[in-house]
Amino acid sequence: MKTGKLALLATLTAALAFGGISPVGAVSTAPPNPVTEETVQAPQVLPPVSGEELSTAELPAPVPTESVPSPTTSAPGAPSPDGTESLEALEESDAEDDGYEYVPVGEGHVVPGPETPLITEADGSIRSAVDTEHEYVEPMLARGGAASMLGAPSRAGNIKVTLVRATVQGNGSLVDLGAARNSIYSANTYWRTMSDNRLSMSIASERVHYSTSAHALDDYATMMNKIAKELRWVDNPYTALVVFVPTADLRSGGYGGILGGGWTVGGTAGRILMPAPSSFTNNVVTHEVGHVLGLLHANSLQCSNGRADVGTGANGRWTDGACSSREYGDTTDLMGSAQYNQPVINSYFWDAGSFGRGNEITDAGRAGTPRTFTLRPWGGTAANRAVKFTDPQSGEVYYIELRQPAGYDQHLQWGPSGNRGIKIVKADKANSWAVNSLIIPPSTRPFAGYYNSNHTWQAGQTFTTYTGTTVKINSVTASSASVTLSSWVEAAVAPIAAVRAAYPELGSASSAVTVISSPRGAYRNFERGAVLWSQSTGAKASPNGPIRDAYRSAGFEAGTLGYPTSDEVTIPGGKYQNYQGGAILWSKTTGAQISPTGPIRTAYQKQGFENGPLGFPTSGEVTIPGGKYQNYQGGAILWSKTTGAQISPTGPIRTAYQKQGFENGPL
Repeated sequence: MKTGKLALLATLTAALAFGGISPVGAVSTAPPNPVTEETVQAPQVLPPVSGEELSTAELPAPVPTESVPSPTTSAPGAPSPDGTESLEALEESDAEDDGYEYVPVGEGHVVPGPETPLITEADGSIRSAVDTEHEYVEPMLARGGAASMLGAPSRAGNIKVTLVRATVQGNGSLVDLGAARNSIYSANTYWRTMSDNRLSMSIASERVHYSTSAHALDDYATMMNKIAKELRWVDNPYTALVVFVPTADLRSGGYGGILGGGWTVGGTAGRILMPAPSSFTNNVVTHEVGHVLGLLHANSLQCSNGRADVGTGANGRWTDGACSSREYGDTTDLMGSAQYNQPVINSYFWDAGSFGRGNEITDAGRAGTPRTFTLRPWGGTAANRAVKFTDPQSGEVYYIELRQPAGYDQHLQWGPSGNRGIKIVKADKANSWAVNSLIIPPSTRPFAGYYNSNHTWQAGQTFTTYTGTTVKINSVTASSASVTLSSWVEAAVAPIAAVRAAYPELGSASSAVTVISSPRGAYRNFERGAVLWSQSTGAKASPNGPIRDAYRSAGFEAGTLGYPTSDEVTIPGGKYQNYQGGAILWSKTTGAQISPTGPIRTAYQKQGFENGPLGFPTSGEVTIPGGKYQNYQGGAILWSKTTGAQISPTGPIRTAYQKQGFENGPL
């Protein structure tokens, strides 16, 4: 039996994603490969992490392409030229205890290219054909002790790379070794910049000519499984296996066009499989190193109904079924779709991964009364250049950035103008199993292709969270932007609490303070009524009873009455409550009747309301051909455009008028 075996979950959970320990062994000292290979020491080991800024002069010079003879593959079951057992013999030898357990590495995380097919769903939303379900990821191969990454200190150190240039069955070509090396150097420079020089990468060893049993048409996960098993690769902290194969792209489930695949363990180790180098390679390798560091994908909110923002429901879905997370949909982020550039990771990733110096993002706390903030280009180096705030209703944290050409975002000066401006991003709560981000663009409707040209908000626009917090874009320039953050829900909390204290008969709260987006305001339900608030009316009680029932039938604040402007008032013989659009009066004999703002109510007011000769209304306002009327205990008020509002009091004249058919008769 094999002993000392440990399988470690290769999923990007919060418990694992940001763990790490000081660098230990760089790579496994496994036996030689069972197939033909040539192993050399790395031609360049990158300088160790220092507190100094990485300059261009420190970067290794590009390595020229190397001409290597075609590989020779050992026959099945035969020893390799160096005397090592064949792969088949190794698999059959189960008695030897090598300390490893070989298990699948799961689907991993791929980067689709522009040629990967897109699928349009029934609701009009779009996704990549190779988008994967991330409900479960198989364990990866690990050596005993790797689990010490759990609960370890923040990540800082050098990730030692084993670079493998492989040939596959069906394709014996060799990739450009210089381009493969340069992609590691490029990723090193990027992540050193993002981490304030705490993290780096170096090529610790190379296998410049390795022939694997994997076939050119294998799915990428199968290919990596075979290669890792042949190499007896083990994921130790601060190590990475990077394999280049000569195929033009990688495959998954019958689809091609994949530009790279990656796996991660604990935020400091992982594996990367790459096809032959292309113009996308530096971006994709750097993206896959982001996975190794604990980040997943920069997604985009996509709603077929154009909804501006949405909350999460049960089972990892948005509360609005028209909305989904479009994987890779953030064009302005390294962890989005593959591209020629290497955009800066967004401020949510930056914050979640503890990158940079730690002073780049201002924490505005809970949104409340209006506050204005100045932003600086996110790709730059200024302190407090971005802002994050907590929505007081949902508790979600939103990040606000200014994306303009600066640093790794210099490419924005040549890209679509709609990707220069204010970027709003938050955690992808529908994919909370890992560190996914979610950009919220000005339009959430599906866009064509993999690249959105309208990611950012511009001066004069206002973003509103699904609970009512607003981000108003005051101005946007190349060097700065001004935004005003406010939440009327937060402004309503104290006034609503004060009214509840004055009306203990309302009982205990049965809901949170809840935003009303239109007409703008808030409410809180209680056991025996509610309190409604708007900025113009303040907070008013609406206790259960006939007046509230009539208010409900009129559509509450969304109906013609709007928000209450007074509490419920007791008067001789009954009660009333005033609203923005009129009043509701109640007496025991007449019930609750609505008296809407207009000429009839004005005439009623002149008569002294319920204290005048008309008394309480006995009906609501009724529309008739040519006009309107409302009945009262002491008569009626009739209105037409030509006559205006006229009072018809109870008495012999009104009785005669009634006999003539009221307004429908000859009179």
